[in-house]
Amino acid sequence: MSLVTPIICWIRLNVIRNAMISSQSMGAGISEIHFTKRELELLVLIMEGSSNEEIAQMLMISTGTVKRYIHNIYQKLEVKNRVQAVKKIKENHLIRRCLL
Repeated sequence: MSLVTPIICWIRLNVIRNAMISSQSMGAGISEIHFTKRELELLVLIMEGSSNEEIAQMLMISTGTVKRYIHNIYQKLEVKNRVQAVKKIKENHLIRRCLL
């Protein structure tokens, strides 16, 4: 497991804070998915390829909590793994990064 430096953590969390749900180009069922702020944070980190351990370290939560959030995300997206989740997010433009 690699250690995440404080500056990398700060940069990633600032990107996460600027993540927004995009309502453009979504199917009817997809547009009604509501993610919590924490789920959005995890989604962005998952899309960046972060492991559960890295996510836990960056967000200062346990890996068990990360797994629970990921499980909830999968249920909302109706997917079974990270690859499917990222694909669905990208195909439906569910997250749009808004950089300052």
